[in-house]
Amino acid sequence: MMKFLKKFTACPVGCSSSDWIGVNIFSATLFLPVLIMYVGFITGGTAGILNMLFYFVMLVVSGYYGLRHLNSSDVFIMLCIYSFFVLNFIMDPSLSEYYVSGIMVAVYITYVPISVCIVRKIKDWNYFFDSCRIFCVLALLVALGTVFTHDSDVLARYDFISYMPYSYFMLPFILCSYVLARRKRSLLWLAVFFALYASILSHGARNAVVMPLLFVCAYELFTGSLVKRVITLIVILVLGAVLFLFLDKIMYALSLLPFFENSRLVTKFLAKAVTSGGERDLFINEGIRRLLHMEMEVPGLFGDRAFISGPYPHNIFLEILLQFGWILGTLMCVGILYLIIYAICFSRNKVMGLFLFFGVFVKLIVSDSYVMYGNFWLWLFASISLCYSNGKFKFNYLRSRRNSKMTKGVSNGPQSENRSQINV
Repeated sequence: MMKFLKKFTACPVGCSSSDWIGVNIFSATLFLPVLIMYVGFITGGTAGILNMLFYFVMLVVSGYYGLRHLNSSDVFIMLCIYSFFVLNFIMDPSLSEYYVSGIMVAVYITYVPISVCIVRKIKDWNYFFDSCRIFCVLALLVALGTVFTHDSDVLARYDFISYMPYSYFMLPFILCSYVLARRKRSLLWLAVFFALYASILSHGARNAVVMPLLFVCAYELFTGSLVKRVITLIVILVLGAVLFLFLDKIMYALSLLPFFENSRLVTKFLAKAVTSGGERDLFINEGIRRLLHMEMEVPGLFGDRAFISGPYPHNIFLEILLQFGWILGTLMCVGILYLIIYAICFSRNKVMGLFLFFGVFVKLIVSDSYVMYGNFWLWLFASISLCYSNGKFKFNYLRSRRNSKMTKGVSNGPQSENRSQINV
């Protein structure tokens, strides 16, 4: 058992200890909601205090490392973030219930410090998927202990294991399993990928079920030689055409299997309502109507709650615009889009950029509130880390070229002088 754990936790050759610790803390923080969800399920959803204890323990464990490498930029960034929250609270104290909610406390004491002091400093993300292996295995054990062993009626009774949080909490580990299967050419990891994917297909949100398929296509298109990418594109188009032609029969066949008979995607598809967002469409329409009439108003954080009949607009870009107005909100949305595009298309680790988008960020496009979604802060500073490491690489490259030219100039100086003396 100890050899097995050492194999999963040993720092790989070529990876710095600081980066290895950083990607492990990042992986553990992604897994933390899965652990809390499972504990809530086995305790009947009565582990509220225990959940905060998990967040506190995570803070202590990561803080032991983070404090040893704390610098002035970490303190400055955290002060800016906390000041941002305080200023928004001062703008409208009537929204205090949101600022002091349990999930926001978790954001304050766990996600923000870890994101700023640890995730932001990761320089090499190539070893993230190796660090995430143990958590993929643990995610599989959670799936086996819940979806694969309990009836869907039992799962529906507990908020902690409802289809929405379950599917999005498991999504990062589904994508990670596929990357491990492709990189290691392992049938075992491919089996883990299919098992985890089957669990969210049986008990998961529609959007989360589609994201692994899109990630697989994007992964194959962004990796390998040009010839391989062209072949992959042709295969994807052929499979897409076949899937489109026989989708009705595939969904009907899945509905006949006991494990998938209550799948949200399957039932919605057979009911011809797979594209219907239900109340979510109402929230988005209300948000758009409000946005068209708000002019230059800036309500601030959680200021959109007064104009939406639901908890939030269910779209990060609409939520930001409703909170910070047309000018500031547009700038923030452009910044987010820039991070997404740069991480996927221009960073040195495009696979990590794809993972961050499809595995962490994508939920915010159709669900949840970005401020109260802890993984948003992990995504934000992980994306900044990807962009910064790439920029730093360019800076060092240019600086090394400049130094080499200066060195050549210095070395050529005496030679030119000697030549001039000889000519004289």
